[in-house]
Amino acid sequence: MQGRRALKPAPVELVRASLAVDDRGALVWPLLAPRANPHRGRKAGSLHPDGSTVVSIRRDGVLWTLRAERAAWCVHYGELPVGVVAFRDGDPNNFRRENLYTRARAACSVGLRGGDAAAGARP
Repeated sequence: MQGRRALKPAPVELVRASLAVDDRGALVWPLLAPRANPHRGRKAGSLHPDGSTVVSIRRDGVLWTLRAERAAWCVHYGELPVGVVAFRDGDPNNFRRENLYTRARAACSVGLRGGDAAAGARP
């Protein structure tokens, strides 16, 4: 399709070093970021044309972009998720560990929603 770009997955180490989840469950740029980073402590992410929140990280001239829920999963579990990350409470701005779970892509295509027990669900 013309006009749509695939989101480029970032290396796990880069995501974990660049992002954090605060006490309110928001995905943020950590306060431990270099002083030159003007976004330190601020909420991370921007709205993608498809309605999801995405996070972009630039390092060494390369721009890495991924969905915010996948970045939060990576921050919590230290790996990129297999399948789709969903929110237990339905709030797409709550990135707390206990609110995220994965489900198989096939489960999404048959219309299962966040609170349903889907085959392949993980924490």
